[in-house]
Amino acid sequence: LAAEKTLDSGERVWQKMNLRHFETRLDGIAADHAFLPGDDLVKLRWFNRAERASIELIPGGQELMLAGGYIDPPGTQPQS
Repeated sequence: LAAEKTLDSGERVWQKMNLRHFETRLDGIAADHAFLPGDDLVKLRWFNRAERASIELIPGGQELMLAGGYIDPPGTQPQS
């Protein structure tokens, strides 16, 4: 994935990202498990399917989430 990013200084730079898909299946409710951010992650948060469709994403993020089936196309009935 490649996208333009605006730094805090206002400088616009082109960034290339390598994305990986990791899936974890949990016994029980996800929010009941403790996970700690690491590497380049600062914060972790759980989102249900409906919430994922409304969060602000990086450029190209919505297309990536649609292609992966993680959000529903705009104007469709949300999946269970």
